[in-house]
Amino acid sequence: MKTSMRGFVCVGLMFLGIGTVLGCGPRPQESFVASSASQAVYAVRFPDTLESTRNDFNQQEQEANAVLSEVSSYPRALEQPKWQQVLEIVDAALTAGQSQAYSDQMHEVRHVRTFFEQEKDELSRRAGGAAQYAAQQGGCTVQVGGAVGMALHKAVDKQLETRLQERNEAHLLVHRYSASMGDKNAARLSEQVDRLSYLSFLVHIGIPETKRQIDAMLAEAEQIEKTADDFIAKETSYQQEAGRTDKEKEASVGRVKLMQEAKAKIASKVEASRTAAQQMTERMERLRKTYEERVEALRNDIRQRGAK
Repeated sequence: MKTSMRGFVCVGLMFLGIGTVLGCGPRPQESFVASSASQAVYAVRFPDTLESTRNDFNQQEQEANAVLSEVSSYPRALEQPKWQQVLEIVDAALTAGQSQAYSDQMHEVRHVRTFFEQEKDELSRRAGGAAQYAAQQGGCTVQVGGAVGMALHKAVDKQLETRLQERNEAHLLVHRYSASMGDKNAARLSEQVDRLSYLSFLVHIGIPETKRQIDAMLAEAEQIEKTADDFIAKETSYQQEAGRTDKEKEASVGRVKLMQEAKAKIASKVEASRTAAQQMTERMERLRKTYEERVEALRNDIRQRGAK
């Protein structure tokens, strides 16, 4: 029996389709973010950024331990709830803290808060100035600038909290069960959900990410010093070029001074971070073990209360 050419083509196309589905075809190239270690604008901030990142690790660890120290008191804060609902909410809160949606939003929240903390004086000054001008135009002589700045800070915090809660499945459950558990229990559980989800995020995502960031920066240290040296040499050469004005030379001298100050701090900051990094893995493992123990104890407490 003869097989038609059309049959071969159909069979060939079928196998081609199967190969593509199974992943035998070409895969899309993954994105890659290059190191900034060869850039002077990164190098000049490197020592302070490295120290800040190390401090961030310590701060997150302290925050996680603070929540761990209080979780055993959570059931006692509730007044005769339906404990099965409480357990469901607690589990949802812990799961949410490890989720992509929560993690993405938490990163956004932290970036915004960092920006606002660093720029709050300028933002408050501008917002307050605009409000004061508007008030004066309306014939009001009361000073409103300071109050506006404080209100702006509170409003930003509140909106960030709301956006984070909208990405947390446990808050949906609190809302669902609020009628049966009562307003007081719902309010207390809402606070506990925020704390538990943040704890879960810190242990599983936030702290490990910070450790990886420190490791990556330490791997850049040698290149950072080279970048600093190259920048200083180029700026010095720039100053000696014919036709440079006094103003240009003065600005260049200022740039060199900033880089020299940064370079002088690199060795000590790197050494301190290397020493700390050697202990961070053990600290993370200890924290995760404590987390697992305290969370399981919390679950058992809730189950026992529900069995009474």
